[in-house]
Amino acid sequence: MLLRASRHAQANMLALFCGILFGWHWIDAHRTRPTNDEEKAFYVIAVLMGAFVHATIFGQVAHLVSIMSRGVSEFNQHMHFMYDRMEYHGIPPALKRRVASYFESLWERHR
Repeated sequence: MLLRASRHAQANMLALFCGILFGWHWIDAHRTRPTNDEEKAFYVIAVLMGAFVHATIFGQVAHLVSIMSRGVSEFNQHMHFMYDRMEYHGIPPALKRRVASYFESLWERHR
């Protein structure tokens, strides 16, 4: 026998999924308030799951940005070292440009 969920239970299910996807802001903005202990527990779990999903996504994006900026930083450091060494050894400007062009194309290809 199929049980039909009450309007209040449907609102709680919607609150769970929106809590997971959008965090507690959506739940709070739509004034979905728990009325008994089970609904309060459900509300708390939905909010915590939403916070966990947001924290995970934010952490992964921050990690990707840090990896990308670390690679660029290492490349720039390598280029400065290379320019300093070429200057120290008195390499002609035309050859400096060719060497720099080589390393820049290598960087673009293997980024």
